[in-house]
Amino acid sequence: MRILNLTNFFAIGALCLVASCGGSDDNPNGGNTNLVGDENVAVEQNLSEDSAIELSLLEEGVKVQGAQAITGTPPTPNSNIDFSLNESASKAFQKNGINISFNSTANVAGAYIQFKDVNDNATGNYFDVPESSFTFGDSGRKVIKRSKKKTSRKQLKNLTENNIVVDFEDIIPAGEFCFDICIYDAENNISQIIERCVTVEAWGGNASIVGEWVLESESEDNVIEAVQDSIGDNELSVPNFQPENNTFSFFCDNGNEIEITQPNDTEVHILVLNSDGSYYETYIGNNINLDDITTGETCEPTFINNEFSDRYFGNWAYDEDREELTIVDFGYRDLTDASENEDYPDGELYIEAAKVAVEGNKLTIVEGGYTLVFTRK
Repeated sequence: MRILNLTNFFAIGALCLVASCGGSDDNPNGGNTNLVGDENVAVEQNLSEDSAIELSLLEEGVKVQGAQAITGTPPTPNSNIDFSLNESASKAFQKNGINISFNSTANVAGAYIQFKDVNDNATGNYFDVPESSFTFGDSGRKVIKRSKKKTSRKQLKNLTENNIVVDFEDIIPAGEFCFDICIYDAENNISQIIERCVTVEAWGGNASIVGEWVLESESEDNVIEAVQDSIGDNELSVPNFQPENNTFSFFCDNGNEIEITQPNDTEVHILVLNSDGSYYETYIGNNINLDDITTGETCEPTFINNEFSDRYFGNWAYDEDREELTIVDFGYRDLTDASENEDYPDGELYIEAAKVAVEGNKLTIVEGGYTLVFTRK
């Protein structure tokens, strides 16, 4: 667990306000222009999800990674191969697409998928997706936990399911569509068809979480149950995190032993959720690492400061029925070195189906075994 050095927190926060936390010409989501939540806007965003997506848009705007598009309708089912879809196959995101996750005990060779509008009108072709194009895991896209660009971007899910990754072009709006899917084995046994209807989430959708938020604390599994219980009771009782004792013994090259106190890293972490559904997240601070070679030679504690100034940006969506937040990244900017910049045209999931709660000036986000608590700026 990273421990925030609150002594330096506000000093760096002031620097952030002056230097980097506002708009950026390189980052279209870097301006603080939509930071007041409007309930009417959120209602309109959520209502757009009830619209039927036109068949012509599905034909042009839906792509399946690794699949062959074939004119006509899929072959007729001829067996009862074991086959079930995961519930996650009911939700999609603009530009990012959808992961169709399924389970089967059969030796699956591939799948057939045909997309339809909500009135059961099918597209003029279907997709033959070979098993070699499946991804294996709970999500075909990255679900990442990060503190900043230079630290780990971890997979949070266990690898348990097959996934078919479906991409959306920009023309796919918020709304609803359906698809038929079946799987087949090497002997051409074809399972029965499963129909699933999908909601493409609108960006935005919750006026109460719109704003600029500064990270106050974060925790992992050791305190997660208490925080989840607090959210369940609508009481945001958050543990008081204390810095750990960072003093340790070090043996120099000459054989002498010295005591070293490791300085705490400093970091300001700001999350901005705009009312239009765009977002960005900025990390400014430094990592302080012991220079063990120099320290060993001189027998004097020597440290290396690694400063960072990072920003991720993209869009957020709120599922008002399940009260869950999802954030999709579409790019990263190193605010001090543009050569490190990255874009994610198809999007990468950052926070997926997280529980959120707002009480007073506190925003709490809980995803699996990870909890973030922010204070409104």
